[in-house]
Amino acid sequence: MQIIKSEWRVLFLGAIFSTRFVRDSNKLCRKSKVSGN
Repeated sequence: MQIIKSEWRVLFLGAIFSTRFVRDSNKLCRKSKVSGN
């Protein structure tokens, strides 16, 4: 059971980091568009 729990933790953390990375990348894209690049 512990192994499954650890895997779920990794998947959950990965999802959080991926969502944060996507949001940051979207912010950068918006900034670049506004600046004219």
